[in-house]
Amino acid sequence: PIGINGAAVLRALGIWDQANERMTPLERLTHVCSDGKVMGSTEWGGYFRNKYGLLPSGCLRSDLIEVMSASLPEGVLQRGVHVTSVVHTDGKRRGRAHNIRVMLGDGTFEECDLLVGADGLRSRVRDAVVPEADLKPPRFADMEIWTGAASDASIRSTHPGFEEGEILEVMGGKGVHKDRHALCFPCGPPGGRLRVWHVMQRATERKEGWSDEPQDISAFKQQVTQEWPEYLSDLIYSTEKFYHMGVYYRQPVKKGWHKDGVVLVGDSVHAIPPTAGQGANMSLESGYVLGRCLADDADVNRALNMYEKVRQPRTEAMCKLSEINASWMLSSGRLLNPLKKWYYMGMHRGRPSSFIKMYEREF
Repeated sequence: PIGINGAAVLRALGIWDQANERMTPLERLTHVCSDGKVMGSTEWGGYFRNKYGLLPSGCLRSDLIEVMSASLPEGVLQRGVHVTSVVHTDGKRRGRAHNIRVMLGDGTFEECDLLVGADGLRSRVRDAVVPEADLKPPRFADMEIWTGAASDASIRSTHPGFEEGEILEVMGGKGVHKDRHALCFPCGPPGGRLRVWHVMQRATERKEGWSDEPQDISAFKQQVTQEWPEYLSDLIYSTEKFYHMGVYYRQPVKKGWHKDGVVLVGDSVHAIPPTAGQGANMSLESGYVLGRCLADDADVNRALNMYEKVRQPRTEAMCKLSEINASWMLSSGRLLNPLKKWYYMGMHRGRPSSFIKMYEREF
């Protein structure tokens, strides 16, 4: 989901109204046990709407990219361009116009004085900023994730347990998969909404990238049927396209987010685990802060230093939160399971509930 922090960035960029047309407002957070028993529910829509004028919202990544792309001047965005490497040329001292050369997959190159590397976990641009000796490889999170989506209207017509505008979290499973944790929520524009679901579970290391092997899908669906309430298994059985992957992440780079006009943003410098739901939101924050720093200071190096100073501790704290969440969500035991139920039930109590207070503090 897009959190209030991500929504605030979109509003500051002047594209919140366009993005909001593609989203489902998420008014409520509910936690249930694997047997379907509700542990607690927090209505936070009115609170956040009155205080911030914003809500967490369900949004497809493709819709968000389309809205942000449409806000750019015509001709700025070039699709299908593959970057192979980045070279510091010291061109100005040698009489050329620019200091940075970006080598492209078709053998051509582009030159510039400022390059923003937002090219993900396996960033090519990062090689020009972070020395190889200081760069830790992506870390396997001891977790795999299944994800998919089904028609929200059709699943709610047969299972009224799925509420409009609700984030539903499911704790645990049965048998050998007690360490599972599921999340589902509606997203997309009115009339075309989907119910997106994610299932996270402990795993031994597997290859990066999405896969959809038929035998894996069949085994997964059978496990879900045995372990979870009917309405959850029906949601997954209503899904046409499944995605399955091992989860990898990188600790945020400690120091040196930029070098000689090349600066990193998003997963290229802070690829955090998905267990805080903040990966895209952190990238939105970082992109916005970088833009503000450059707009507020004509000295590019000083602006980039300020950007790193502001963002490094924020993203490192969010990465630690995600790691803690992963340990909590994907753990089970005779003593721990009752403790987790007690925790969730307690967090939903109070006015405002502890979940609202925690959300405000962290995001």
